[in-house]
Order: sequence, then C-alpha cells, then structure tokens
Amino acid sequence: MRILLAVRDPWLAASLRDALLLAPALQLAGIVDPTIDRALGGWNSYADIVLIGADELLWLHRSGSGGSVAVSATMHVIVLLDESRILDLFHQIDHGFDLVLDLEDHRFLAERIDLAVAGYVVLPAPLLKRWMGDHLRRRLIADLSPAERRIFFCVGRALSNKSIAAETSFPENEVKSLVQSVTRKLRMKNRTTVAVFAASIQPEEDGCAG
Repeated sequence: MRILLAVRDPWLAASLRDALLLAPALQLAGIVDPTIDRALGGWNSYADIVLIGADELLWLHRSGSGGSVAVSATMHVIVLLDESRILDLFHQIDHGFDLVLDLEDHRFLAERIDLAVAGYVVLPAPLLKRWMGDHLRRRLIADLSPAERRIFFCVGRALSNKSIAAETSFPENEVKSLVQSVTRKLRMKNRTTVAVFAASIQPEEDGCAG
C-alpha cells in the first residue's frame, strides 16, 4: 500500500516516516502539509491511503477545503488523532474516514493502519480500561439510591463531609457512610477518583441540591 502523510508537525512527520520505512508492506508516497498544499486529490494516482492528522483535517474543514479530502475517492482516508480530538472530529466531519490513535510508540503503525483499513481501531490498554470503566460506571449510577446520587454529585463539587451535611441536611456520619457506599458501588479506590468522575458528568441542574 502506498501512503501519503498529510501532517503539519515536522517532528511527527519524521517519526511516522521512519516507522513507515521499516514496514515492507507499506510504501511512503510523499509527505505534505495540507494547510499549504490543499490539493490532496492530486495524489490519487500515487497513493492508496492518506494518513492525515486530526488537526489538519479539522483545519481543512474550517477553511472550506474539507472537500479536498472527500473528493479523493480512490484514496482511503485514515485520521491520526489523539483522545482529545475524537468528539471534535465526529461532530464536525461528515464524510467517512477510519482512525488510528496517535501513540508515541510507532512500532506497530503498519499493523494499526492495516486494521484501520479493515474498519478496526487499536486502543492502548490503559485508555481502553479507562473508557470502559467510565462507561460501565455511568450505568452503575442508575443503581445508586437517591441519597447516594446526591452525595455523589456533592463529592463532584469537592465539598467536604461537613459542607455536604449542611447542603443536604444529612447527619455528617450518614454522609460519611454514603460516600463510602458510593465509592464501593462504583468500584473506585478513593474519594478523589469519585470526585473527578462525578465532576465530569455533573447534570445541568445541581445534583447535590436534590
């Protein structure tokens, strides 16, 4: 497979180039900065895949040049992105693409590209564990009692047990017991991890106020 790299960062381009040159099944067709050379469709005859950075694709979309990727009908578009750009990409880009998560370790880049072409995404184990943990814990919130839910969102506001007791009118010893119950039910190690998780999913209305 012939690959066109469309990334702006020269250090990232060099790292990806070195990884691709070590993969016998992949041929590097070229490296372009798509914020300068927007005519990616002109590479149709020379590349089978365009590996483009998420920031570069979003920039093309905002500048009205997103069609330059979409019209590259003969090239398979694979987006290189990190976790922080996933929602931006899905929200703003309509045409089809596959994904390769940007990892510092490029040893398995060729294999990840092969899997992306087939429609799969390789996730590093720590990221998968965190995503799955957060997803499953969101489901477990529905199993909390009304009092536990209030305590959960109060902890998300970084309130002390004394402040939570004043806010909810629960006795302070009951607050302590409820915090422990929430921590146990959500399979979390300590109050800090509960607070970070609760802060990330605070409802529009103050869940602590009840």
